[in-house]
Amino acid sequence: MSEVAFSLERKLEINKAQIRSWQRQFLISDKTKFQCLDPKCQIPLSCACWEEATHKRGPYFYPTFKKEHPHVFGCNYASPNEIKDAITHEVEQAFESQQKRTEIVLGNPKSFSTTTGTSTITSDSTASDTSDDKSKTKTVRTQITEMEHREQSTWYRNLASFVSMFYDEKINNLAPITLKLSFDKRDNFDVSKLTGARIQSSFSRFFYEITTSNVPLNELHIFFGKAKIIKLNNNGLCKINFTNKPSIKLLFNVNHLPDNINIKKYIGIQSNFEKLPEVVVYFEGALSFVEQAKKDGTTYSQLTAIPLTKEFYRSLYFKKI
Repeated sequence: MSEVAFSLERKLEINKAQIRSWQRQFLISDKTKFQCLDPKCQIPLSCACWEEATHKRGPYFYPTFKKEHPHVFGCNYASPNEIKDAITHEVEQAFESQQKRTEIVLGNPKSFSTTTGTSTITSDSTASDTSDDKSKTKTVRTQITEMEHREQSTWYRNLASFVSMFYDEKINNLAPITLKLSFDKRDNFDVSKLTGARIQSSFSRFFYEITTSNVPLNELHIFFGKAKIIKLNNNGLCKINFTNKPSIKLLFNVNHLPDNINIKKYIGIQSNFEKLPEVVVYFEGALSFVEQAKKDGTTYSQLTAIPLTKEFYRSLYFKKI
């Protein structure tokens, strides 16, 4: 459970030490009016120790709908136990969905009402509707669309869970899955040219092991393979070099990774490269040739990794060999 949260009632960050004071000043009145502070997560949170008389331990914040809305992958405020529980639950759900032959969707359920749901609503709206009527109609139709979809689909948005599903013997990697993922927009790269983020696929096609052979370009995949991590500076900047594909290099800041103590054990300097331990790295994104500028003004094409998320570390997952 997190020790900090965002108070929806006060529109401010709150920590466990402030709960009692805010309660006594009547600044907060509902134990469910909190959300995760991570801007990429923001799931609903509740206070675990709201009633002072019946709970002696300090207040913490936990996901209000733990099964339906766990912390997103890479959340800076999720505890290791919450992450572990979320992965276990999602893998079990995926297996049950395959047994029931219901659709498995890898994506973000929050985006459904602004993508598929919106397009359906727009086609049904009439020119004679007033703006208020349209707003109400859209809300109702969106809710209906989401409910219908929820009955036949199971949503997931956890890179660690995807990896666990891929290796779980109960999961059929050849069975169909639906990808409804979205690349974060970039200022220096047009992500609209990248494909594969919204298609019918399977785990066997979605995961792509990096070898010495060619790799697909401009397509969303979870690329993975053995790699070594090289320290580039004292501020946390590191480079991932894939053992079987040295031309693919991933740059990330290890200091941004939540719970990065275990990863730091694999990091070393370039001069000691041969002795560095290997780790399996999973990268969710696309590979593309991007024009780079030289100091003399000329340009050249360089194979570049485009992560699904704008923050590179959120599109990485590490697994020891």
